[in-house]
Amino acid sequence: MKIQVQQDLPKVHGDYKQLYLAIGELIDNVIKFHGAAPVLNIYIEESHDEWILNFEDNGIGIPEDARNYVMDLFKFIHPHEKYTGTGFGLAFCKKILEHHHGDLRIASKSSGSRIQMFLPKSLPGHEG
Repeated sequence: MKIQVQQDLPKVHGDYKQLYLAIGELIDNVIKFHGAAPVLNIYIEESHDEWILNFEDNGIGIPEDARNYVMDLFKFIHPHEKYTGTGFGLAFCKKILEHHHGDLRIASKSSGSRIQMFLPKSLPGHEG
């Protein structure tokens, strides 16, 4: 597996352990749902008040019609016999981001997937 990470990533505020688990879950999904020669590209976009952390892969993708429910608990979009899992991963990530006053979204892509973590540049009780 090849992972490409943008240099000079910004500092974000939040619970390190929770954010670490969410990022780990997204990387785990790339490994689980990959095609041949999996590649993950991680990069940041900036808006006025938030950071957008993008996880873009060349895996099997998420069908357009499944994007509405794939982040619900215990939802599967691929045959359970072929891909193991609990149906908890993306729902878990979304809850972590919401706890940090952010969001998790699936962006359109012609092949593979792009999952976006939206995190505010500052949280109540934190400077910056």
